[in-house]
Amino acid sequence: MRAAGLPAGETATPAQARTGQINIRDFGARGDGRNDDTAAIQAAIDAVAEQGGGEVLIPPMRAPYRVTSLQLRSGVQLVGAGPWADSGFAAPRSVLQGTPGQDVIVLAPVGESVFNYGLRDFAIVGGRNHLVSPDAAVWVTIRNVRFQKPGEAGIRVRGFVQNWYLENVDFAQGRYGWLQEAAPSRYPGAGSLLDKCVFRAVTCSGQTKNGFRIEVAISNNVLFDALSLIQIAEHGFVLDGGIRAWTFINVNTEGNNYNTLSKPEEIRQPGQPLERIAARARPITTGSIGADSRRLVVAQQAGFANGDTVNIEGAGADGLDLDATIVAGAGTTHLTLSRPAARDVRDVEVTSAQFSDFFIGNSVGGVAGITWIDAAIGHPNGGGASRYALDASRAAGPMIFIGGSAPRPIYDPYNKLSVLGNASVPLRRREPDFRTETFTSFTIGALNARTQIPSGRGRDIVLALVDSAGDGSGGHGKLEVRRYDPNRTRLLELDAEGRMALRGERLGFGGHNNHGIFTGDGTPEGRVAALPGSLYLRRDGGPGSSLYVKEKGADVWGWAAK
Repeated sequence: MRAAGLPAGETATPAQARTGQINIRDFGARGDGRNDDTAAIQAAIDAVAEQGGGEVLIPPMRAPYRVTSLQLRSGVQLVGAGPWADSGFAAPRSVLQGTPGQDVIVLAPVGESVFNYGLRDFAIVGGRNHLVSPDAAVWVTIRNVRFQKPGEAGIRVRGFVQNWYLENVDFAQGRYGWLQEAAPSRYPGAGSLLDKCVFRAVTCSGQTKNGFRIEVAISNNVLFDALSLIQIAEHGFVLDGGIRAWTFINVNTEGNNYNTLSKPEEIRQPGQPLERIAARARPITTGSIGADSRRLVVAQQAGFANGDTVNIEGAGADGLDLDATIVAGAGTTHLTLSRPAARDVRDVEVTSAQFSDFFIGNSVGGVAGITWIDAAIGHPNGGGASRYALDASRAAGPMIFIGGSAPRPIYDPYNKLSVLGNASVPLRRREPDFRTETFTSFTIGALNARTQIPSGRGRDIVLALVDSAGDGSGGHGKLEVRRYDPNRTRLLELDAEGRMALRGERLGFGGHNNHGIFTGDGTPEGRVAALPGSLYLRRDGGPGSSLYVKEKGADVWGWAAK
């Protein structure tokens, strides 16, 4: 039996046949890709809202339902039968096609208290923003939805955002996948808020700006599980604000910062060709530059162009990386930069990449508390070469990276990141400013780069885990205890074979600085204070004068040569 509102030859799914649901076809929606179905779909939404909530069915058609802008009401769920809008699929699909310059679905208008929305099993194509929350939205569930080719963002929210759940959601192309602006809510004291939200099996691909851009004053308890960021032109994920209790699990990034993407003004509606800008990979090489010099010598000339922004490892002030623009020399190994280096560097990484897979800032809020678990970030698959897997240069608070891998470096100049477990993570940290720097992080487990377990402010001892070559090669390691000074003065070294080296002239026992083993040149008599039983090893001694034993007294006298 054919359900009411369905065209001849098409049957209702079990979901469409259930009672308490309203079919947009019953209100006159055609789904022919030509006529405007806005009024019919809005009438169905209003009817469900008036009856206290329920589902508005978007039955599958071979053409999309054309709309301008829809207002979703409290308690209303938009439900289709499948999200995919690719022209190669012959089966009917549930697709809303937006109008250029128009927001397709708008949630709560400013000043209206609404909640409990749902979107499931359909796609939105075209339009400006696909789903907009201009002020506050609570209890929003989005499952199996594809946001494809918006002019701006798949989802654009501001103000108060709480208890959202996204699962199997695909953001494809547009400028942003998810965009949250740092706009205050009408609720007193709330500001911009992202709270108690879950993003599970979400993919962002082909955005010309960012997959996620979140600028929020306050945020708590946000989980990303199986997030993918693929071939995004700029930062894959921008997180700026007061972040607490965020967790990323099984995150994957591939091919970001690679300009094979559509320009925003060139995005076409379905059925029209998609223009692409010329592909050019981001070159990575090594280079050298002197302090106060603008002359960068690179190992490979191919790939750099005048006007590129290049990043030079450690060439900035205080050992930070240097960003500068190439003003001349493209096509050669000698590039002239727009600004000079602050210090000499030799054979360090140089890249024209401007953007990273993850960028953490603190211009909106002041605290960051983020954990990555088994993340695979910084992968160049697809041709991209991100500047960093994670740029934490502007992070405001502690972060943790547990397991996982990052083929591209993690830039953590102020030691905000702790790395735990058997993580393969190249860390890049600046040379410490020993007058002001306070280390706050530590590292446990295998690491393929030099790291340390530092002390707090005012202490002068650092425990360091160092590979044997000191170059991140991952060979047999050694344990060092050293002073907290610019020269990294080594006090004690223990290598992988158990050999110990002590820098200094005294090894004390029993908690006494003057009871132990001493070394030095010349006789200790009259010079070295020690307790009886102490030994003195004379470096310049000969037969009968290379070993001394302290036989009496607690002062500098009483040494006997042996």
